[in-house]
Amino acid sequence: MSDSVRQLKITPDTVEGYSLTQRLGEGTTGTVFKAKRLSDGGIFAIKLIFPALAKKPDFEEKFVRLAQLSAKIDHPNIVKTHASGVSNGFHYVVMEFVEGKTLESVLARGAMDEQRALQIVQSIARALVHVQQAGVLHRDIKPANILLPRGGEARLTDLGLAQMATNPKVVGGGVTGTPHYMSPEAARAEANIDIRSDVYSLGATLYHMLTGQTMFTYGNVAEIVAGHLSEKAKPASKVNSNVSSGASRLVQKLTEKKPADRPWPVEAAVYVEAVLRGEKPFETASRRTTAAKSGETEVAIHVSKDSPTPLIHMPALDIPIPGRVTTAFEETITAGASPVGKGSPGRAPAGVPPGPKPGQAPPAPGHRVPSTSQPTPPAYPAPGLPSHPQYPQAAPPGRSPQGYPSPYPPSPAYPPPQPGQPYPGPPPQGYPPQGYPPQG
Repeated sequence: MSDSVRQLKITPDTVEGYSLTQRLGEGTTGTVFKAKRLSDGGIFAIKLIFPALAKKPDFEEKFVRLAQLSAKIDHPNIVKTHASGVSNGFHYVVMEFVEGKTLESVLARGAMDEQRALQIVQSIARALVHVQQAGVLHRDIKPANILLPRGGEARLTDLGLAQMATNPKVVGGGVTGTPHYMSPEAARAEANIDIRSDVYSLGATLYHMLTGQTMFTYGNVAEIVAGHLSEKAKPASKVNSNVSSGASRLVQKLTEKKPADRPWPVEAAVYVEAVLRGEKPFETASRRTTAAKSGETEVAIHVSKDSPTPLIHMPALDIPIPGRVTTAFEETITAGASPVGKGSPGRAPAGVPPGPKPGQAPPAPGHRVPSTSQPTPPAYPAPGLPSHPQYPQAAPPGRSPQGYPSPYPPSPAYPPPQPGQPYPGPPPQGYPPQGYPPQG
C-alpha cells in the first residue's frame, strides 16, 4: 500500500455503506479492496484512487465522466462498474467482484500454454471491441488488469481509469500506462490515441504469456520505453521454441510500431480465432490467389519445351450443318466409286444415287445419271443416228450433243414441232430449255 493511502488512514468504513475486508492489489491508479455492502451483504471490489492523482486540476472532471461511461458498459469479458463517488477524502469506484486470480500472478510461474494464452487474448480482444463502441480507451492493458475467474473466461478490469493517471513513477510528464506494455504513441504522449494503442498492449501481454518474459528486458524505464519506440522485439518463437509460427506472427502483427499497421479489435479477435484453428491469417490474399491461379493454369495450359509461348488447346466447335435438299430433276455426275454415308458400310446416304454394282462397269465420263428421286423416261428415237447401249438415241462419240433431242420428253400438251414449222412458244414451266430442239 502506498504512503499516500496510509496517510489518509484507511479503515474498514472508509467508503460509506461498505466494509473493506481484504486488500486485493495495487495498480497505477489506486489500491483495490474486497468489500461487503452493508445493506444486503453483497460482495464487491472497491478501488481507492491515489490522493496524489486527485490533486490534479482536471481530475474531478475526468473521474466523473469516465465513471459514468464505465457504468454503462456491460459485457461478459469486462468487469462491471456499479458506482463511484468520494468518501472520507477518497475517490472510489465500486466494481463487480470476480473470484479468481490475476494474469500477473499466473505469469509469475513462467510461460503459459499457447492455447490457453490465445483464449485469454481472444476474450480481451472481444472486450476491446465493446470498449471501442462505447468510445472509451483503457490505456493500461497489462496482466495485472486481466482477471482469470474460476471456470470462466478472462475479464478486463480497471476500465478507463488509466486516463486519469499521470503517475510520475512510470515515465513522467503526460505519459500513462505501464512501461512493459506501453504502445509507442502512448510513450510519446500523443494527443490523438485510439483503441489500437490498447491492441499493442494486448500484443505485448501475449508475448509475455508465450515466452514468460516481457518484450524488452532492460533494467530501467527509459530503455524499455526506447525499445517500444524504435526496436524490434525478438520473435516469440525464437525465445520459446514451443511457440507456433502462427502465434509468433500474431504477436508481431499486434505490436507493429505504426497504429495503421495494427488490426482493430474486431480484426484482432478474428486473427486469434484463426490461429486457434491452426490457420495462417496473415498470408496475403494476393499470394493465395496467385497460387490458386497457377494451379489452374497447369491443368488448362501445356507449355512447350521448345518455345516459351504456351500452347493452349482450344475446344472443338460443334456447329450444326443443315440437311441437303434435292430437286426433282437433280442429276449427279459420277466419276468413280459412289460416296459412302455414316450408316451401314457400303450404303449411300439418302438422296445420293448408288454407285455401280459389283462387276458392273461405271458409266462413261460425262454421261448423265438420272436422279433416284424421279426416274428419267426413255428418249425418243431420231432417224439416221446410231444408237447407244443406255440411251436409244445419243450423240455420236466426239460430236457435240447440241441439236440432239433431250432425254426428257415434252409435255403431251406441247407436241414437238414438225420440221420447217415455227417453235410453238416457250417451254412449259418445269422443263429445261436445253431439252427442246432448236427452232427451224
